[in-house]
Amino acid sequence: MEWLLSKKLLPYLHPFWQGAMLALGFLTWKIGLDLRRQRLRTLTLDDRPAWVARHVRWGTRFMIGISIGYIIGVVELIYVLDELAFRSSHFYFATIAYVLFLCGWFYGYQLLQRKGKRQEMRETHTFCVTWALFISLGAAIMGFILLP
Repeated sequence: MEWLLSKKLLPYLHPFWQGAMLALGFLTWKIGLDLRRQRLRTLTLDDRPAWVARHVRWGTRFMIGISIGYIIGVVELIYVLDELAFRSSHFYFATIAYVLFLCGWFYGYQLLQRKGKRQEMRETHTFCVTWALFISLGAAIMGFILLP
């Protein structure tokens, strides 16, 4: 157990965790794009509620996972790598992406509750999540320089 918690392996926990979460995020994004494609078709599909439920389920898992990963990253940066969080561009871009993910989750939740103007919320949900995913990829690349 001591070997696992050593400063040799612990700095790699956050990158591996967030890498898995980004893969999950892109899977959720693809399901959402499939939902959009179905909605834009004139055909009515009987399995649309199942696709919505799948998108919500994977999106919830993703938001929980990305939140845990964000906290792990800040803790690792401060306590394991002995760095100040505010000194890296990785921290700023990851925070921007995280806030965009939270906004996307909020608009997705509002869509699920059927509140407000649905088309505007759909577009804002898509905008926030898409930008967050691609900013996260950039933040991941910026994070490589922080690894020991």
